[in-house]
Amino acid sequence: MPTTVNILLSVPVRGSEVGTWDTPVNADFSSIDGRFGGVQAISLSNVNVTLTKPTGTAVPAGGPTQAENFALKFTGTLSGNVVITLPLPGKYIVRNNCTIGAFYVQARALGTGNLIGLPPGQPIEVWNDGTDCDFVNLGLVGSAVDLHTNTTTLPAWMTACSVAPYLIKNGGVHTSSLYPALAVQLGSTYGGNGSTTFGVPDEMSRLRLPVDSSGSAGRVTVAISGINGTTFASAGGDQRMQQHAHGVTDPGHAHEVDAVGSVDQSGGAINVPQDGGSGVTGIVRPAFTGITIATTGAGSSQNMPPIIVDFLPLIKT
Repeated sequence: MPTTVNILLSVPVRGSEVGTWDTPVNADFSSIDGRFGGVQAISLSNVNVTLTKPTGTAVPAGGPTQAENFALKFTGTLSGNVVITLPLPGKYIVRNNCTIGAFYVQARALGTGNLIGLPPGQPIEVWNDGTDCDFVNLGLVGSAVDLHTNTTTLPAWMTACSVAPYLIKNGGVHTSSLYPALAVQLGSTYGGNGSTTFGVPDEMSRLRLPVDSSGSAGRVTVAISGINGTTFASAGGDQRMQQHAHGVTDPGHAHEVDAVGSVDQSGGAINVPQDGGSGVTGIVRPAFTGITIATTGAGSSQNMPPIIVDFLPLIKT
């Protein structure tokens, strides 16, 4: 009996299956039911798994095969990396509930195209065109993701993808042919030649600032901050105090005294009559304290608000 191309539903030939037409039709409805609402749980350890699929032989009320289910749920404790082969094209909701440790779960099609790693602990949509596997709703190309983690490297499920779904925003230069959509968006703004290579923003230990798209806000300007808020990739700032000097000098000073008798002045003396008069004012020579104020600081900014370092900045490819 012939079958459909994609998910191998039975196609009874006109005039055949006389008196038994319900056998293939019932099997088809079971398969269709699985594709719309079936859930298949599969336990994993360290062995690769190829999901079962229809063979073309109708089995009434036999239920959908593993690959005919809408939702796939993987469980178990991994003791090695596991590759799941999805033998039928289409879209799946997949949840990786495995205890992963240092390992990962990959999904692939029957073809020799791209593989993807399955993120642990959350349901995702997986697209399979028979050659490649890819994610459906993982974010817009060029969008930012803040990954709160305890490591400065990409998690294992991301590195398990043939084409990384995200790149770390560390100023790195990448090959345009691997990430063509992102390469078009970024061009050479952040590095690369804008043709065969492109760069990503460098956000390592930097605070973000939205671009002044109108060009008229004037809140962050070159003239004052040294950073142009209207230009992508403009960067600057420093945690150190701005270099500066104070224009203060010590003008010196003198002391005045009222005295009768002799007043010492630079080792000499002046004689003051002892006549009970009002006294004579003697002037002591000017003196200096020796206080100076030096140039201080070594940076272009002195702004460091209270912060916490707690995420890895990523960009969607």
